[in-house]
Amino acid sequence: DSYVTARAYEFSFEKTSADEVVLQDKEHFRVYDQIANPMNSSRAAYFHNAMGGYHGAKPRRFQDLMDFYFAEEQGITREQLEILAMFNTKYILGQTQNGSVAQQNPIQLGNAWFVNEILTVADQNKEILSLKLLNGDSLAIITKDQKVRIGLKSANKDATASITLKEYKTEELTYTSTNSQEGLAVFSEIYYPHGWKATIDGKEAPIAKVNYALRGLKVPAGQHQIVTFVMSKRISMPIIKFFVILIQMYFINHFTILLYIRRQSKYMFCLLARQPTKTNSFTFTLINSAQKLNSLYSHILFLRHMWNTSCTNKTNECTCVFTN
Repeated sequence: DSYVTARAYEFSFEKTSADEVVLQDKEHFRVYDQIANPMNSSRAAYFHNAMGGYHGAKPRRFQDLMDFYFAEEQGITREQLEILAMFNTKYILGQTQNGSVAQQNPIQLGNAWFVNEILTVADQNKEILSLKLLNGDSLAIITKDQKVRIGLKSANKDATASITLKEYKTEELTYTSTNSQEGLAVFSEIYYPHGWKATIDGKEAPIAKVNYALRGLKVPAGQHQIVTFVMSKRISMPIIKFFVILIQMYFINHFTILLYIRRQSKYMFCLLARQPTKTNSFTFTLINSAQKLNSLYSHILFLRHMWNTSCTNKTNECTCVFTN
């Protein structure tokens, strides 16, 4: 009963004339769709990089902003335009008597921008309330702790200061920036403290939370390359191999080797008591009870090659000579 043909799936959302207008724009931006429910419909995301849409686990800060500033659906206010511009929302889709329309947001900040003024507030409640004071790219709101986190003292920019998105991947974004003064850069991406890192010319830089939900960086004067990325993707194979070798060496030198020896139709287990001698033999403490085997599982080192052994029992010790 739930079967849908490939053709029906492909055209599950009907493309409007407004969608056609937006699709002609090849820049990187977001779209706010009022043709359907902006926060719970997947229609816009089917065609565009959407602002909103349905997801069972929305970022909490983003949802807070939507609940606080977009609860009333009575047109678009200036405050809402500022919030949309924060997230690089270039187009707002709507419905009129003559059909669907795509209107450009009169406030366009792009993917990232420098500000020339910062407002420092005490906590997050005041931060979200202070977003009403935003005025394009002139102001950024930041809490005291985040300001200290990145060592920010002031925000400055010259008339030609800019940040340009050069490459966009799901888990890595690359920018170039130019500014004759040290400044605060604001990025139109959700702030998330777990996993996301940033570098400026290859050197790691702390990320601050600004404007309640966005990422911010203190950028030195001059021209720079800025990269934000998910840390898990940056663990290189040489580093992984190094730690694997280190762990192997640790186990070989400090943990137990469990040997499987059959003697007189009985199974015995020898616990390594000291380092190997020059004669290629090991001295072991004999464990007669197989019940102790479970307690040794955490100490087993699996060897790549099987060794032939001979064992001579001497009271509570046995000497195992490897004859590979």
